[in-house]
Parts: sequence; structure tokens; C-alpha cells
Amino acid sequence: MSLDKNLVNNAKNELLNGLKEGLWIEYWDDYTNFFCLIQGMRQLRNNITSDAKAPYYILTVYRADKPKGIVQGYYRNGKLYFEIPTANGQKNGVQKVYKKSGKIFLETPFINDKKSGIEKYHNVKTGAFEKYNLEVPYADDKKNGIGKAYKKNGKLYCETTYLEGKMNGVEKVYYKSGGLKREVNYTDDLKNGLEKVYYKSGELFRETLYSKGKQSEKLKVFTKSGKTRNILNISKYALLSGIIKFAAVIILIIAAIFNNEYSFYTFVRWYIMLSSVVLVSTSIERNQDTIVFFFIGVAILFNPFVEFGFQKITWLYIDFIVASILFCQLLIAIFNTIRHRDSKENPVKSE
Repeated sequence: MSLDKNLVNNAKNELLNGLKEGLWIEYWDDYTNFFCLIQGMRQLRNNITSDAKAPYYILTVYRADKPKGIVQGYYRNGKLYFEIPTANGQKNGVQKVYKKSGKIFLETPFINDKKSGIEKYHNVKTGAFEKYNLEVPYADDKKNGIGKAYKKNGKLYCETTYLEGKMNGVEKVYYKSGGLKREVNYTDDLKNGLEKVYYKSGELFRETLYSKGKQSEKLKVFTKSGKTRNILNISKYALLSGIIKFAAVIILIIAAIFNNEYSFYTFVRWYIMLSSVVLVSTSIERNQDTIVFFFIGVAILFNPFVEFGFQKITWLYIDFIVASILFCQLLIAIFNTIRHRDSKENPVKSE
């Protein structure tokens, strides 16, 4: 939706008995605009500027200095930025905020300038990488109820319980398959109680006890059969896998690009085969079942005992493909580490 130029021409910015009356065009500064939008009408009006070069402008119908009907904000290019329904000079109804592309970004229900109902964020980025559709429940301007985050495909990702504006109750995070990934209790925004993390197959993977946001006991990690696992070994497996894969990528690229002695290619076969065997073991230990078969196939392909008689150009493609897959696995591992650190698996909390 774009601006109707006739409305701009009809804006007279008139006063009646010293009060705003009729259609007004006003300008809005760039710095704190969004934070004003998600608050009451008073905060919005306090940030109106007289600078006609400001990046946003607003069309408002006033009656005795109070907004009446729908207040509309526009980007400088004339595209609709927001719509705010008002009554008695306050926000009343569902406020809508749009991106420059025209797609809706935010819907917030207000009653007498206070959030009341389900606030919805559409395709919003939280944390380092992920985008979600969020539903945050409000009552009397405070978060109350169960907030939900959905992946772009519509599947539920996270549920967070709020009471009087704070996280109070159980938070649950789900796998793409819909199975429970993590659950933990909160008291006044702090973890309080036993946090449980599960394998995709449903078995308990990890337990951590918290008291007022602090870990009160050493965490426990379990195998799928229920036996405890050595935590230091898990970290060592991750580091070992990274080093092996990085070295394999370098070796395969050298083998593909340069003309080398036959003895070097024999070394490549031995290294890639033995590395694959080790990575099969570490993948099983780290519950990465999906890539076990890949490493088994690579070990067979590069084994030095029964050589496959491929032409040189075929081996070049094989070397590049395997190196690319290993490199992608390294990037995914880094991605997952950053995502876990930044998003902390709770996109609802960040809004």
C-alpha cells in the first residue's frame, strides 16, 4: 500500500482554540522510532519532529488534539510503514507494522494504550542466524501466558511460559521432527530446577540442575542406553573431528590440484581411510548417526588394499566433492556453536 498524495495535499495542520484539529502531516525521527511503536501513543507523539527531511512521516486526523481513527505512518518513498487504530486518543485495536517490501512484520493488539492479546512477529531474525514467527501473549501491558516461536515452515520450535512480564514456568524447545529437545523451569527470568536435553530419538541426553540461574550441580550426560558419559571425552571428540577434517580438506585439495608423486597418493589413501574410520567412531559417540554412512563410504572408496581404477579426472572430482563435504561439515559445526551461544534457543525471550 502506498501513500495517497491527495491526503498529503489535504493536510492543513490547523489549530482550533490552540488544539490540533483535522488532518495533519507530521514527521518522525529515525533513532528510537521502533521502540515508540511497540509502546503507547504518548511515546509515539513525543518523538514527532518538525524536520521535514526526517525519514518517516505520519498522517493523523485530530479532534481536540487527540488522534481519531487510524494513524498512518509512511516511509520516505511513500510505502506504508504502520497503521495504528485509535480511540479516545489512545491505541485501541491491532497495530500493524510493515517492512519496506510491503510484507507485514509486526501485529500488536492494544487496549487503551496497553498491550493486550497476542503480539505477532513475522519472519523476525533472532540470535545469530535463525528467523522465526513469534507469538507473545500480553495482559495489561505485561507478558502473560505461553509465548511460542515457529519455524518458517510453521512447525513449533519453542514454548516459553510468562507471568507478570517475566519467564515463570516451563520452557520447551523442539526438534524439527516435533520431538522434545529441551525443557527447563524458570523463576523470574532465571533457570531454576532441572534442565533436561533429549536425543532426537527421545532418550535423555543431558541433565543440569540450576538454582536461581546458577548451575548448582555438575551436569550429567547420558548414552542412549542410559549410561553416563565422560564430558571431557565429548569435547575431545569434537576437537579431534575438527582437526582431522581440516587436515583431510587440505590434503585432498593438494591431491586434486597438483601433480604429485605416486607415493603421495598412497599416503592420501591411507590418511583418508584411517581418518574416516576414526570419524565413524567419533560420530557414533557424538550421536551423529546421519553422517556415519558417509564416512564408511569414504573409507571404502579410498582404501589402499582394493584400489578402484578410476581415471585421474574422476579422482579429481571425487577429491573435490569429499573435501567440499568435509569443509561444509566444519562450517556447520561452527554455525551451530555460534547459534547456540547467541540465540540460547529462546527467540521468544528476546522480544
